[in-house]
Amino acid sequence: MTRRLAAVVVIVGLANLSCSATGGETVIIADAATTPTAVATDQASEPTPSEPATAVPTAVPEPTATPVPATEAPERLVGGETTRGTITDAVEPVLFEFVAEAGDTFALTVEPLDQDLDVVVDVVDSRRQSIFGGDVDDSFFTEFVDGIVVEESGVYTVIVSSYDDNIGDVAVTVDFAVAVALGQPVRFGQATPIEVTASGVAQITFVADEGEWIDITVVPVDDLDVVVDVRNSDGVSFLENGPVDRSFGTERIRVLEMPADGLYSVVVSGYEGASGFAEAVVERSLAGSGTFLRGSDVIDDPEEPQEFPFTAFAGDVVRLIVQPDSPDHDVVVLVIEAETGDVLYEVDATTGLEELVIEVPQDGDYYFQVWSFDDSVGSFDFVLLAPETAVLELASNDQLIGRTGNATSLQYIIQPPNSGTLTIAVDAIDEMEVTLALFDAGEDRVIDAEGTDDGRQIVTYEVAADVIYVIDVATGIGGGAFELDITVE
Repeated sequence: MTRRLAAVVVIVGLANLSCSATGGETVIIADAATTPTAVATDQASEPTPSEPATAVPTAVPEPTATPVPATEAPERLVGGETTRGTITDAVEPVLFEFVAEAGDTFALTVEPLDQDLDVVVDVVDSRRQSIFGGDVDDSFFTEFVDGIVVEESGVYTVIVSSYDDNIGDVAVTVDFAVAVALGQPVRFGQATPIEVTASGVAQITFVADEGEWIDITVVPVDDLDVVVDVRNSDGVSFLENGPVDRSFGTERIRVLEMPADGLYSVVVSGYEGASGFAEAVVERSLAGSGTFLRGSDVIDDPEEPQEFPFTAFAGDVVRLIVQPDSPDHDVVVLVIEAETGDVLYEVDATTGLEELVIEVPQDGDYYFQVWSFDDSVGSFDFVLLAPETAVLELASNDQLIGRTGNATSLQYIIQPPNSGTLTIAVDAIDEMEVTLALFDAGEDRVIDAEGTDDGRQIVTYEVAADVIYVIDVATGIGGGAFELDITVE
């Protein structure tokens, strides 16, 4: 069994790692009785990058003069609607315009519709002064600028140019922030029907705490292609790469960290003004006590998968989410019973994000496998979520967040391929005492580190190659969250 590469990621905060119904598909991790479901994603994904992170409005830079070429009359943009244009000459930009009032906050998305087209974007006022402070070219594909506050009422011109002399079509959308109305927030796991109209957007609200990890799933009815955004109470998006439209069907946002306590909104629009009906669900990424392992791996040989072993009891619900870093890298995710080698579930629902959620059928050892499809290779991000009764096998340089219940512990396994010094570092996220223990293959306790006032423990131990060691992290009354880092050198 091929050992996966070490996961390297920086994870912060955790008020509540939880997940509920549709928080990705159809399984509510809070309800372990839910039947196992290989997430049914939709069709080929559109090449819009996704990685939920936070963004906040920034002060508008000092304006600089930007010449506006004398080309054809600009296409008029309407808030929330997507308008297409064409760069027909490598040296001549395509222009768009929109009307804004002083104090408006807007986000601009410019998506090349030709794979070889890389664009440069600017927005100028009536005096031809850039309100961005100059050209924006932050990616090789979609450009997204958010949290821009308009200082003066008037007409603004969007200038879209080719960076590399290629020509082609672009899709441009301007979204104006609207403060979230204090309506009745939805409950986590509650499926909410919504109607998307051609002239507007649909919106549901929810309340979350700072540090909570949230899953959002929007399932369209019939042929509606939806675009999904998440905004704070000021109406400002905090998705790093802008609104999500990865497929022609169900859109999923996974493990999104909430930046502050407050009211949030899920804003759903139709692609290019399409209208129709959909169902939206907001859930916590991990319900109750358990472990949240997040990192990156790479497949450089299509014949060699990456594996994520775990031990679980019947009824445990375990979930793996995989997001390839490139639209050219397609992956297949399987879960296999270790003793028999039987493939229990397999999913390859899109050419992008894949998610496999299982309810373990019986006590035993299992592992997820991630394969490249059609000989494609590349890196991918992953999130593995498991309840407190499951035991994950870790690798050197893994970093995770665990959360215990009242006076309980979480256990992990490590089997180093080489001998060396094992370093285990535990940091309490919540105010609590943490006790760390290490057991060898003979079940002897070789490390027993009592809790400290600051909730931090760092221990080392000389480990042998290919020997299984058990790490036990225990907390006191009330339980809480902690970070765990492991290295073997």
